[in-house]
Amino acid sequence: MGTKNRADGRAGGVSATNERGLHPVLLIDPHPIVRFGVRRALEETGVFKVVGEADTGDRALSLVKETKPTVVTLEVQLPGQTSGIELVRALRRAQPELRVLVLSGLGQDMHVRRMLEAGVDGYLLKSTDTREVIDSLLAIISGRTVFSAGVKRYLIRDTATRLVLTNRQMEILQQIAEGKLNDEIASSLGVSVKAVQMHLTAIYANLGARSRTEALVMAARSGLVSIGT
Repeated sequence: MGTKNRADGRAGGVSATNERGLHPVLLIDPHPIVRFGVRRALEETGVFKVVGEADTGDRALSLVKETKPTVVTLEVQLPGQTSGIELVRALRRAQPELRVLVLSGLGQDMHVRRMLEAGVDGYLLKSTDTREVIDSLLAIISGRTVFSAGVKRYLIRDTATRLVLTNRQMEILQQIAEGKLNDEIASSLGVSVKAVQMHLTAIYANLGARSRTEALVMAARSGLVSIGT
């Protein structure tokens, strides 16, 4: 990633530092060994100061109010009543200027999509090397977004999938997800059944699907439709 930003955070992002000029960071992860490793790596830079650690979402919400960090790192899966996704949403409501960097072992499309929708500023996998984590924290403090290579591949694939379908094709896919037959879709859209069939043929070709079911599964996995709504 190799960002060249200095640690003063003045490049359009959050500029708050503590009395020693260090960026305050809160670590949120259920595993003590992970928090220990991240704390050690960050504090050795002379740029960050870890002001607190939390192993649950509930504890994290309390600590954010107490410690007032510039940025938090968090795992997607957290024990307790407040999940990682719910925590991000709560943080966004309570402190919109806070920067949030996911540092997780989970890189599946579902987790990435839900965290991005919740409003995180970056998403790194725990396989990311230490230097990239540090550079990424500096980047999001300066107002940018950062993603691991694996997460970027998901974003590219997801965006590409959305771009190959027209709005009408998206409408038809959603109605299929709702269990409607071709004649019902045609009636609701004010088109002929033949037109619906032609759109379906185009959808299959654009998605690389071989059947109605396969197209629906692919669309659902990409978040294009909601099944059963």
